[in-house]
Amino acid sequence: MVFFPTAFGCIVSSLLATPALVDLSEVEEPASVAEPAETTSPAEPVATPVPAPAEPAVSPAPALANLPPGYILDPVLGPLRRGVTVDFDVSLNYGVLRGAQHDTGDLVRARFGVLWLYEPMYPALGVTAELSSFLPAQVGIEGEILSSAGGTWVQLGVLTDFRSRKSGTFAVGWQTFGFEVDLRRLPNGDTVWCYFGKLRLPFGHFLDGLQETALRDERKRS
Repeated sequence: MVFFPTAFGCIVSSLLATPALVDLSEVEEPASVAEPAETTSPAEPVATPVPAPAEPAVSPAPALANLPPGYILDPVLGPLRRGVTVDFDVSLNYGVLRGAQHDTGDLVRARFGVLWLYEPMYPALGVTAELSSFLPAQVGIEGEILSSAGGTWVQLGVLTDFRSRKSGTFAVGWQTFGFEVDLRRLPNGDTVWCYFGKLRLPFGHFLDGLQETALRDERKRS
């Protein structure tokens, strides 16, 4: 029969015309497109540190080891004297007595004691002996404070004679000159005020100054 070969040929032809199945496992994937690299922004400029201004040099304070004996170092006033020495002071007074009688009088008073070197102040304390033209001899105690900054001084004292008649003294001054006010008990029992001009001779300070000058010159030579 002619039909069979013809039909068989059609089937074969259709099979040959069918595309072949492709194994997907053997197909290579297309290469992935490389992503563009991230662009980095240019680095910001770094500020150069500015050095701090140098502090002004401060001259060092003098060392304590360089201070002479008898001195301390004050942070404000510098080297100051500290010590104790002998004091001897003489006062020459002349003035007026006002009370039951109006008269003039003079006296001389000597003080012997201790002088504290506590710069800029110089306190002193000592016993006194006094001779005057209007009272018997008297003894007592007198204190004094002198300022080396201005040369001013203050004195305060008490006196008694050998019959226990008491007197008080107060004086102020500058350098060797001063003014003194006393309350005196006279031999007749009257109490009078006395006003004196005063010449003060501080031999204790004079001798201490000479000694300090000699020591300073010796330290310079050594």
